[in-house]
Order: sequence, then C-alpha cells, then structure tokens
Amino acid sequence: MADFYAINTAGSRSVPPVLANGGDSGGRQRVYYDEYVTTGSEVIGDRILIGRLRAGQRFVGGVLAFGAMGSSRTFKLGDADDDDRFLAATSVAAAGHADVAALAGFGLKTAKDADLFLTVGGGTLPGGQPVKICLRVVSD
Repeated sequence: MADFYAINTAGSRSVPPVLANGGDSGGRQRVYYDEYVTTGSEVIGDRILIGRLRAGQRFVGGVLAFGAMGSSRTFKLGDADDDDRFLAATSVAAAGHADVAALAGFGLKTAKDADLFLTVGGGTLPGGQPVKICLRVVSD
C-alpha cells in the first residue's frame, strides 16, 4: 500500500523541512460576523457588502442565515473577481441557512484585500427580513 502526502505535510517531512506559513498550519482562526435587514428596495443585481477578506488570510468557510425572501429569490456570495466564488446562487425563498464553502473559494488566500458581498437574484427582496453571516478565515 502506498502513502501519499498533501503539500504542507510533504514539506514538513522533507530534509530540510519546509515550514508552512500561518495561513496553512498553526495559524489563528478569525470569525467575521455581520447582520443586515432588508429594506424592500434591493433588486436583481444589487450587492450587500458583508465583509472583507484581508490580504494573506485564507477563507475556510462560513454560514449564511436568512429570513423568507420570497419565491425565486437567490443570494450568491463572492468578490469583485468572482461574484459566486464562495456560494453559488442559492434559494432564499423560505427562511433557512446555507453553508458557505464553495469549492472555488474554499482555501482561497488573496494577495490583496477583497470586499465580500451577497448579490441579489430572482427579484426584489421584501422589507424587514434578516440576513446574518458568519465567515471563518485563518491567518497568522
């Protein structure tokens, strides 16, 4: 049976060892939490800014919770380079939650600060509905 090594594990076992940076091993997890209440004026394509991924931080997931936004309404979570990098268009018709960990964004480590935002899809949002988000990043 063969053994295979992931990148950082292989580096740590090489001679001399190549140590991973804090965003990969031994880093500190940070949590960003924010809330928003819809106004009823958010339409298709509008963005709700919900945080910033700082240069050098590695994105490791999160949770989006939301009130009932109505039939066909969606949110996607991304940045200026990819508007659904962290969460593809997800139904927010009924109150619920979604895990934020799309493959494209999971483990992303940016070289520059990146604003994160939800993009509204499917129609105008109703007023007075809560949106809560908790994102986890690792840095040193």
